Amino acid sequence: MLIIVNRLGRSHIAFLALFMLFQLHTVSNSAEYASTYFNSGHNSFRQHEYNKAIKEFSKAIQLDSKHVKSYIFRGDSYGRIGEFDNAIKDYTEAIKLTPKDHAIYTKRGSAWSQKRKYDKALSDYSEAIKLNPKSSDAYNSRGIAYSGKGEYDKAIKAYTTAISLDIKNSTAYSNRGTAWGNKGNYDKAIANYTLAMLFDWNNAHACNSRGVAYKFKGEYSKAIRDYKKAAQIDPENKWIYDQHAWLLATCVDETYRNGEKAVELAEKSCRLTEWKNARFISTLSAAYAEAGNFEQAVKHEERAINLTELEEDKSKFQTRLTFYQSGKPFHEKTPDQSVKNKNSDD
Repeated sequence: MLIIVNRLGRSHIAFLALFMLFQLHTVSNSAEYASTYFNSGHNSFRQHEYNKAIKEFSKAIQLDSKHVKSYIFRGDSYGRIGEFDNAIKDYTEAIKLTPKDHAIYTKRGSAWSQKRKYDKALSDYSEAIKLNPKSSDAYNSRGIAYSGKGEYDKAIKAYTTAISLDIKNSTAYSNRGTAWGNKGNYDKAIANYTLAMLFDWNNAHACNSRGVAYKFKGEYSKAIRDYKKAAQIDPENKWIYDQHAWLLATCVDETYRNGEKAVELAEKSCRLTEWKNARFISTLSAAYAEAGNFEQAVKHEERAINLTELEEDKSKFQTRLTFYQSGKPFHEKTPDQSVKNKNSDD
């Protein structure tokens, strides 16, 4: 130090000291400002203002590139608006900063599941379980990935493990119900959805899904009852309106058909997804046809065909279109033989 003093002089040392203090002050302020932006973003997130939240979290990250919570919540925000690639990028950055946090692996796995990259999702869930073998959420998420692959027995096993780790895990009961339904066992599906609602009466997913299972059993009045109840619980849930509208538009039992009401419900689901969901638009087409407005039915079915990227859906939509072009509504002949619950992708 004496050598440095001799060479630089006291004035230079004072300058260096001031510079270092300035740097420390700047870093401190950056961290403080980053936290301020994070808190603002978190408030926006809680208000479901996800685009606004993303901007705030981005500002926090610009100020503090190691602000883990901002990466996580920005990833969550991207997921809420369907931008799963961006969500995966943020979760990956968060994992680099905190590689032992099992919950982030579960989040990234869920984003992979949304992209139907189920093997990548399962890899993340396995890592989460390795880090925390008692994570009920990780096992539940593993079940979702197995269901996505059509491996329902493995899914049921994963959900059962999730429930054993947390007997009040309402979501796991609900998801296990969907897996049983996909195996054609609607009674077990309904029993699991009922258990899910027992532990969380506000579980709109379980209520709506139970309605779907009742529909597949041909118990339409019970299905409609559950759809209505689910909509009361979660009035912003687009899947509920779509399921209800489809039943009213296409039910095998004409007693339950109501074209005008189906149009009203289907339009809600389309508005909630900003007219970007081809299946919902196809449901609206069926509703218009049941209401006798075949011009609108054809128009919207063609829109659904142009929008979808799934060949299976495109084929189904094309079949329905031929009905509407012939001036005929599309009705289901028998209850479906699978209970593929659309809101498993939510």
